[in-house]
Amino acid sequence: MALRRPAHLDGISAGGLAAASLQLVLFAAALGSVSFAVGAATGRKGWALAAGALVAVVGYLANGVFPQVEALAWTQHVTPWHWYLDGAPLRHGVQWLDLPRLAAMALALVAAGTWAFDRRDIGV
Repeated sequence: MALRRPAHLDGISAGGLAAASLQLVLFAAALGSVSFAVGAATGRKGWALAAGALVAVVGYLANGVFPQVEALAWTQHVTPWHWYLDGAPLRHGVQWLDLPRLAAMALALVAAGTWAFDRRDIGV
């Protein structure tokens, strides 16, 4: 907030910044939970990192590139990128319909990862 004036960002309110920050935290949690779930299920760091990166990249493409093809336009609405950025939280505040989607994705994948990790035989 202290850098708003020198950066010529006077149009960004404290509420808009807080809303974007909240949605960014849930966006990061949703993508991070993908890596956690895959890592817990497989025990392989490389697979976990690849899965998180794959969801991030394919989700980005599904949000921005795929909708240019009419048959693939539906993909935009099922991506974490869309849930995070679609309502322009910096301008319009918290997007109350998209926030639960990000939280549900993160919670479901953390629960699945915890369940998978609990059943792993890490003593071998």
